[in-house]
Amino acid sequence: MDFKSLMAAQISKAKSVPSTTTQSSQPKFVRRADIEAERQKAYVEEQARLEAEREERAAKKRKLEEEEADRIAQREAKLKKLSEAARARREAEEREERRRRRERLDGVGDDGHVIPDDQETVALLYRQIASYLTLLLTEWSTSLSLRAAGVKESASGRAAYQSYTAVLRDLTPLYRKLEDQSLDPDLLPPLCEIISHIQKRQYVKANDAYLRLSIGKAAWPIGVTMVGIHERSAREKLHESDKQAHIMSDEVTRKMLQSLKRCISFAQTRWPPDDLGQLMG
Repeated sequence: MDFKSLMAAQISKAKSVPSTTTQSSQPKFVRRADIEAERQKAYVEEQARLEAEREERAAKKRKLEEEEADRIAQREAKLKKLSEAARARREAEEREERRRRRERLDGVGDDGHVIPDDQETVALLYRQIASYLTLLLTEWSTSLSLRAAGVKESASGRAAYQSYTAVLRDLTPLYRKLEDQSLDPDLLPPLCEIISHIQKRQYVKANDAYLRLSIGKAAWPIGVTMVGIHERSAREKLHESDKQAHIMSDEVTRKMLQSLKRCISFAQTRWPPDDLGQLMG
């Protein structure tokens, strides 16, 4: 190979190198500012995407909460309507029951005294008195059982339960006499009067009837009464049978009448009167 051909090969080789360098368009070096700008751009795009997702989730949550609130409001309105209807129905049933009782107690006059015509009427009165006392004691037991556990364990709660058990125990002789229809005839009219006033929610009148039944209208002796020559008319009134103080008859009768007084006190708390003047002090 001669010198001319070598020179031509070198010249052609030198011309081919710039063509390859011009074909590569990528720079050799990248600036840090460009990298930071790209990173900032990617970060902003990512935060915007996350914010959009959060807003979408919050919107869905708000929608679910609103739907749940609407369902709860509708359910509460339905329950309130049912409760009002049940209360109205219960009050109507109580009024009807009181009306039927007043109609059944046809032997009870305005003053509460009973003038039975036959033995069947007297037997009906015995059953009605026993039924009403059973209803009252059942309501009393229910109210005691619905108390909170802390109230039941307190001193006042235990005392209330002991009072209830004492009433049950002391009214047992009355139930037996009502079942056997062996109640003292003098006790039946005032007892019916008390029950009638309780059903009418006239508790002051019921208490007055209880006082007449328990201590009566007898003239109580004061001072010396056994001196025969100074005996006055008031001394003679002590022996009148229609003014006898039944609470002094015997211990069983005394406890029975005291239990009846406790029943009157419970009835005015369970069925308060419309007229506050009928509340006992």
